[in-house]
Amino acid sequence: MGTPRQILRLLAWTLLSVGLTASRQAVNIIPPLSKKPLISGVSPAHNGQVCSTWGNYHFKTFDGDVFQVPSTCNFVLSSLCKSDYEEFNIQMRRQVVNGLPTISKITMKLDGTVVELLKGSILINKAKVKLPFSRFGVLIEPTPTYIKITSKLGLVAMWNEDDSFLMEMDKKFKNQTCGLCGDFNGVQYYDEFLKDGAQLSVLDFANIWRMDSPTEDCEEPALLPIKNCKTAELKRACEQLLSGRAFSSCQDLVASDYLLKACISDLCHCDQSSSSFCLCNTISEYSRHTCSGGEWSCQDLECAGTCSVEGGSHITTFDGKAYSINGQCSFVLAKIISIQSNGAVLVNNIAPKLPLSTDQVTVFKPSTFYVIVQTSYGLQLRIQLVPVMQVYITLNPSNKGTTCGLCGNFNNVQADDFKSTSGLVEGTAAAFANTWKARASCTDVKRSFENPCSLSVDNEKYTTCPSTMVFAYSMTNCKRTCRSLSEPDYTCQVDFLPVDGCGCAKGTYMNQENQCVPPTSCPCYYKGAEVVPGETVIKNGATW
Repeated sequence: MGTPRQILRLLAWTLLSVGLTASRQAVNIIPPLSKKPLISGVSPAHNGQVCSTWGNYHFKTFDGDVFQVPSTCNFVLSSLCKSDYEEFNIQMRRQVVNGLPTISKITMKLDGTVVELLKGSILINKAKVKLPFSRFGVLIEPTPTYIKITSKLGLVAMWNEDDSFLMEMDKKFKNQTCGLCGDFNGVQYYDEFLKDGAQLSVLDFANIWRMDSPTEDCEEPALLPIKNCKTAELKRACEQLLSGRAFSSCQDLVASDYLLKACISDLCHCDQSSSSFCLCNTISEYSRHTCSGGEWSCQDLECAGTCSVEGGSHITTFDGKAYSINGQCSFVLAKIISIQSNGAVLVNNIAPKLPLSTDQVTVFKPSTFYVIVQTSYGLQLRIQLVPVMQVYITLNPSNKGTTCGLCGNFNNVQADDFKSTSGLVEGTAAAFANTWKARASCTDVKRSFENPCSLSVDNEKYTTCPSTMVFAYSMTNCKRTCRSLSEPDYTCQVDFLPVDGCGCAKGTYMNQENQCVPPTSCPCYYKGAEVVPGETVIKNGATW
């Protein structure tokens, strides 16, 4: 392993990537950190409510104890053990990937609901769900850097899908918890390691909370190898790193003494190949513990809402309320644009050539399976044509509270999504849908207790691609048409999720007859007029 000074130089970029304030200096050496037995910033309560684990098997209890448990076994992080009813039980397991420890699974039992966090998937009561998810008093939402889990019980947890997991517990659970996160009683120094008057070792303490099972196959907890490290020199290096200018705004808000201990351990026990991993994750842990007035410093941003109509009868509102209706009727999606199930697009009852662009709307087909409609006022329609027609409506958050109809009122409240045309909230989907019929002559939707999916099952319905096209799961529209070779392609400015379907292979372009042709067979476009191959245009006396 390199010297502490060499490691500081190697990790200078870390300060810039995870620091809380911008700094042009990679490393700014100032006098060592003053030793503070307890946090004395503006929000001392916050750090005393957070348990975390990160990096090279580090753990910090709610009360501030710091220790390492090098093991890939399943452990209880925290459980409500001083109560007749176990409201929560949080468990975690690590695995070693390419020689580095990472969190492989987190199990959260929250008042009867089991949440399992795995890399790439989230399970609720053994069923895979999509995020964001809100049900059973549990909200799970993704962010660019972590997955956030909020429980109505009074628990907030965050996982970066790698090495770090932390949770903040409500004060009402003080002195009622147990597990590797400790008893949450405010007594910091090794209170968790006392049992019947005797002091437990870290391994004995960890083994109490190891979850054994007949199929358990894991690395037993073990002590870190004893190394003859120059502790004083490592301590100075860590103090210089944690007290740099990039963390100047943290020092009065977040207790750094436990991170100093973790930093020294990382420099001592991590070999040359993994020292950056170990130390970077400890520094990242410092940057995560930012708060204001005892609350996480998170910025709540409004999200766009999506309403979907799937399978002809299954509707999910902007606010996430799902229901099904059965009936042969029509409802209004747009007053000007009409899209038929065969893919025909009518604007004011005229079928224009696609792509179409006006001041207020852009319409195009990124594949034979979909039509995209983008408006200037924040509404986007994604219409699936085959194998069955389905509609997905996305609306900018600036339109919250302004909608009505089968998609609800987009106010983040599911309870009032069944608001009828009269303003009353109906109790059933059928009664609600009947008030929004586009034609009064339609037969009323009847309440059905049968599963709509069992009424008309067509398991073999599929589609095929035209002979000049290929199938792909991520079709886009930018620079894929003959027109885009001659004119600016305004569909490139539309942000939409890639779709599946049939489209032109690379090197071919779609002409006005919806055929994929090589560029030499594409017509040219001059001032909106089509010039087919072989024709000439006279411009300013010159022949083109």
